[in-house]
Amino acid sequence: WLEQSYFNEASVFGRPGQLTLPSRRQLTSGTSARHQVEGHHGPRRQPPRDLEHGCFLIVLYERGTIWWALASNAEADFHGQKRSNDTHGSTTDPDARLYRKGKGKETKLCFIGRGLMENRHGLLVDACLTFADGHAERAAALHMIEPRADRSAAITLGADEAYDAEDFINELRSMRVTPHVAQNTNGRSSAIDGRTTRHGGYAVSQRIRKRIEEAFGWIKTIAGQEKTKLRGRDRVGWAFTFAAAAYNLVRLPKLMAAPT
Repeated sequence: WLEQSYFNEASVFGRPGQLTLPSRRQLTSGTSARHQVEGHHGPRRQPPRDLEHGCFLIVLYERGTIWWALASNAEADFHGQKRSNDTHGSTTDPDARLYRKGKGKETKLCFIGRGLMENRHGLLVDACLTFADGHAERAAALHMIEPRADRSAAITLGADEAYDAEDFINELRSMRVTPHVAQNTNGRSSAIDGRTTRHGGYAVSQRIRKRIEEAFGWIKTIAGQEKTKLRGRDRVGWAFTFAAAAYNLVRLPKLMAAPT
C-alpha cells in the first residue's frame, strides 16, 4: 500500500506516475523515521503533514509497520537569473509560455483565454485560447469579431487600453466595427479620437465591458480553470470553451426569470 503526498516532478525516487519504490535503506536514512502500528484498530502515529514547499513524502505500509521518508529538492538560488521563453520551458507542456500579468507580478507558465461578450445580457458569444504573448489578444479579437461584422447595421466593440493600437483600430473600422476601446495616453497618443469619444455610447461601452470579468472569475473559480489539469493547447482550449458555455447556461435561467 502506497500513499503519495506533496509530490513534485523533481522527486529523487521518480516522477509521479513513474514511481520507483525506495529500498528500506533509503527509507530509514537521513531525515526518515519508522513508526510502529499498534494493532489494526488501535492508534497509529502518522508521518508529518506540515511540509515546506518543494518537499515530498513517501509512505510505505509493510507487515504492520509504517515506513516513511522525507526529502526535498536540492537547494538552488535563482536570484539574478533572467528567464525567458527562449531559454526556459515546460517539460510536460511545451505549448505553455512564461507570462507576467503585470508589473511586479510573478511569471508563470500558462495560456490565456479570450472571450467575446454581448453587452445587453453579459453572455459569452465566443471564446478561444491563445499562447501567452503580448500580440495574440488583438489577433484573437479580430478573429472572433469578424464573423459578426458581416451585417447591415454597424456594431461596436468595447475593449481595454491594451487594444489601443493603430493597426487594430484601423482593422476594426475596415470591418465597419466602431472601436469603443479605452484610450491609452500613458506617454503616447491614442488611436481613439473625438470621432468616437464624443458619442454617449462610448461611455456606456466602457462601463459595461468590465462585466466580462464576471465571466472570467466564474470560469477560474467555479469551473476550476485557474489551474488546469490538462496539457496542450487543444485540450486546455476545449476545457476553457466548455467552461464558457457552462457559464452561459448558468446565466440563462436568471435572465429568463428577470422581468422584461
